[in-house]
Amino acid sequence: MKIWKHQKPMKVWLDNFMNSEPEFDKATELHPDVFGVHPRMDILHGVAEWQEKYREVDWNWSRSRAQLGRGKKKPWPQKHTGRMRQGSRTPPFWHKGGIAFGPRGPRSLYYRPSDRALIMGLTIALTVKYAQNDLIVVDNMEINQANEDAFKEVLESRNLAENTALFIYEHGNIPANLSTVVHGRRGFSIMPMVALNVWGILKHDKLVLSVDILDELEEKILWNERRYPWLGEPHNFYKDMPTNKNNIGLGFMEEHTDDGVTHTDCEVASHA
Repeated sequence: MKIWKHQKPMKVWLDNFMNSEPEFDKATELHPDVFGVHPRMDILHGVAEWQEKYREVDWNWSRSRAQLGRGKKKPWPQKHTGRMRQGSRTPPFWHKGGIAFGPRGPRSLYYRPSDRALIMGLTIALTVKYAQNDLIVVDNMEINQANEDAFKEVLESRNLAENTALFIYEHGNIPANLSTVVHGRRGFSIMPMVALNVWGILKHDKLVLSVDILDELEEKILWNERRYPWLGEPHNFYKDMPTNKNNIGLGFMEEHTDDGVTHTDCEVASHA
């Protein structure tokens, strides 16, 4: 992916799990808009909290006065008892009466942050892993044999034996031996690139990415980060036109022709 002139690509060593010992003889470049953004901890916390709670359901439920199966009868005569007039025993001010404005579960706690916040949360999580030297990019994620000894040797030679790790591979190109060893092993997870998420990144100490997914990962993140929603979503054409002063980032390019007619084409303004 292209980067701005004032930016420099970030470099990281390439590892190979087929070798028992790491050999840092090759390096690859990372996009600074994906692995080098400003670490906004508030956005990162908000996205992680959303992933933790968006599937929860509030099951609390209380009966209103209409849902009680008793108390329909008048408790005492209307007059000549010396007590306050009452029509039933179900009002909220009665003992064991209905609950006014109580919980009416089940109620879904689902909510969705903005697309901008979700993309920023993912880029911030990747940036934090890179800044803390917890990002490992491998040229070949497959190991020699599908047994514990080979996997343990790979981990110990890279000081990963006491850490948890998340392995991300290219969709459709799963490392069979590594998947067999990691399956059911506590502290280690393996998933395709389409399943990469903020919660999974923060849950593990190390993030291991296959070099095959870097270009696709950066392309997808940058496309979602720089896209303009009004071009694809239902919108008011006149209100959301780029000429509106509220729609910054979009401009018009005018082209004057010999016939005196001015042709206007919409262009996307570049922002660093």
